Amino acid sequence: MFIAGTEVDGDLFFSAHQMNGIFKQDGKTKKIKYLGSVKEETENGRLHNIAIHYADRIYFIPSIGDYIAKWDLTTSKIETIAIPSSNHACETVKFSNAILIGKQLWLTPMGYDAILMMDLDTEKIERYADWPDGVEWKDPMVVQFCSGLYIQDKLCLCPRDSKVFVTFDLKSKKMKAWDWEYSPNAFCGMVYDNDNIWLVPRLEYPYIVKYNIKEESKTLI
Repeated sequence: MFIAGTEVDGDLFFSAHQMNGIFKQDGKTKKIKYLGSVKEETENGRLHNIAIHYADRIYFIPSIGDYIAKWDLTTSKIETIAIPSSNHACETVKFSNAILIGKQLWLTPMGYDAILMMDLDTEKIERYADWPDGVEWKDPMVVQFCSGLYIQDKLCLCPRDSKVFVTFDLKSKKMKAWDWEYSPNAFCGMVYDNDNIWLVPRLEYPYIVKYNIKEESKTLI
């Protein structure tokens, strides 16, 4: 089983779900080859939940793991990039999405207490954690958000345990809290159609919510 993977020139590169290992599946023969493990990691399994291909590299974004693992397609080596230490990092999952904008890779949080941006030319990471009221990183088991999207020069974070919907302006680097009237765990994710955000219900919440970010209006469906 794998939990994070991406296709490159017809071949599938993926991180295993139940062990510390990165693999390649040949697109033609379907044979699977073990490429190596991430030696710096102490956990064995569920290390990554997202894989991003950029230039001659594949970046595996941590779930339980403490490192971004990089597979170099040219040298066929695994390298690691440590994510900044935090005062709160949920052990179950750290990031909900990895959004590639030009040469910048933005990581939206789930249980990690910051938005991260990695410059893919230098691989230096910047950390943004000036959270608005309503986002409290106190309980290490709390997962604040369930989903992150890039919309109109903003990162949008859908609450899970958080009390507010948060937007992060990529130009000003400022966060803003939006009123949130729904119960915790009401939604499991969101999608965007160029006009509206669609909030996908979870558990027993009875509605899909269509939210127009320009008009700041919502419709229950």
